[in-house]
Amino acid sequence: MRRPALALFGTFGLAACLLGSCAPGASSSGSEASALKPDLEVFAGTYGEEAERSDAVVTFTPSRGDLLMHPALWAGPMVLRRVSADSFVVASHPRFGVRFFPEARGPVARARVHGLSAEVSYVRLDERTLRPVQFLLAGRPEEAAREYAASDPDPEARAVQIGRLFLRGAPTRSREAVAFFRELGSLLPDAASVQVALGDALVFTGRRDEARSAYERAVSIDAANEPAATALRRLGVLAAGAGTGWTVPFPLESLFEAPTAAEIDSVWTRWARRDLGGEVEGVILRRSVDLDGVPAEARIVAHRVHGQRHLGVVIVPRGAAPGTLPVLVETKGVSASFFPLDVPGGLTSPGLLGDDRGRVVYVAPGYRGERIVVSGDTLTSEGDRSDAWDGATDDAMAFLRVALGITPEADTSRVCIFGRSRGGTVALLAGMREPRIDCVVAWAAPTDWFSRMDLDGWTQRELVEDGLRSRAVPGETGGQFINYFLGEAVAGRRGLVETRLHLLASSPLHFAGKTPRAQVHWGLDDTIVPSVNGKDFVERYLASGRDPKCLDVKLHPGAGHDQDRQVAPIRTREFLLEAFFGSPGSSAECRPS
Repeated sequence: MRRPALALFGTFGLAACLLGSCAPGASSSGSEASALKPDLEVFAGTYGEEAERSDAVVTFTPSRGDLLMHPALWAGPMVLRRVSADSFVVASHPRFGVRFFPEARGPVARARVHGLSAEVSYVRLDERTLRPVQFLLAGRPEEAAREYAASDPDPEARAVQIGRLFLRGAPTRSREAVAFFRELGSLLPDAASVQVALGDALVFTGRRDEARSAYERAVSIDAANEPAATALRRLGVLAAGAGTGWTVPFPLESLFEAPTAAEIDSVWTRWARRDLGGEVEGVILRRSVDLDGVPAEARIVAHRVHGQRHLGVVIVPRGAAPGTLPVLVETKGVSASFFPLDVPGGLTSPGLLGDDRGRVVYVAPGYRGERIVVSGDTLTSEGDRSDAWDGATDDAMAFLRVALGITPEADTSRVCIFGRSRGGTVALLAGMREPRIDCVVAWAAPTDWFSRMDLDGWTQRELVEDGLRSRAVPGETGGQFINYFLGEAVAGRRGLVETRLHLLASSPLHFAGKTPRAQVHWGLDDTIVPSVNGKDFVERYLASGRDPKCLDVKLHPGAGHDQDRQVAPIRTREFLLEAFFGSPGSSAECRPS
């Protein structure tokens, strides 16, 4: 489910935060930031790398008392935190930042951005003279294509890369990407890669007949063009051919049929019968940690789920009295590499709570087969990490129950759960199943694995067929889906019925009516978890007859998988503080019957 990180093209780069692997931007807080806020307008404007016609362009905009930095071709701006009069760092990634150089008189004319490697000099751009990438961003795709074709010694490679980054960073503007590649194709008629890119953009917009023509044109230019051949196989134009790929003991079209009411009832019944209890070893390790100025203790706890030893972390602010602190569970995301749970640096929730981060107990469950890193110590839970959705939900629920029982500082009457991407799905599923959870916050959660996790216009079935043919591993086309859901079927140990139920148990859309009080976020330009996951979840929730006031929905325009980096943290903080410290009983009113 992970795809390549999107970075600003040029010498300044910033890897995208995918599937909950890094913390979100948050508004600046504290006396130092407040004292430094008033004069942000002086930095506003668009800057470009000094190299003429470079695509490394970044815009700075004051908003809500913060300065936002929006690199070209990036899905949404990043929030900056001020560290001195003229210097800022990215709030969620302090290793990235910018220093401005004011002139003695007049506006700021230069800036230096530091990122993945060396510092890069930028100059303020004249708004009357646009660089090629700016034409594209300004909604003038044909002019952008003509600028690239006329000005670059190798326009094919550069323009195709820029167009693809534009499409991935702003999928809601996919028709402009089509216009860009179509014009580029007319200017570079013998460039097969341009035709492939045009075909990909057309598939993204659902215009498959036109895409087929573009792919066929690419093959006529270059008979060995494998991306075009792969696309034509997906479209059924070329035969797949014999190979040594994996097979499953059922037709894939049957796997992706919509779940039936009987299947949904069966999963719910199975959940109710699951025994999540097991031996509790208790706290096996204690470490002092710092939550951005709040001293706390991290307690690593061991327990058993389904007979296997699992681990999790409870973080308690120092000096907390018994029974006084509400509990916030954070469920982490997942990646092709199954990145570890890093405590406390990898947690998002303390940053979301800002100045109130010392008023909460944090519960961070580990998952089967995955690692936890706490102050340099690495521990691994037993089990199969590929059971990363339904199994991870069992692990989160089981650990929460253990944590509530052995953490005297916790107020067990106030419990909320927060997660991003995979973590958002686990948060939704756990909230539906676990009556101890009063509220849920989910960011960018996949809600349905049957038909709503298409990628770049290709259906999940098409991608999985490719993955089975090539024996894809996580990180390759179809590889993560195969790893999560089809490994047992490939091995001949699971048939269609059980595979469908496993898929269903990882798809909260079909149980939307069971959701407790919740706030849910999706970015409209998210190409990893398409926003249809959110729109259809809300529709299914309302169709169940639930009270609309119990579901707070945030669909963020111009935002990708990381959400709106300024608004989403603010709204989440407001929601959690109200749930924990607001009107008593408000969450109970939203508990489904």
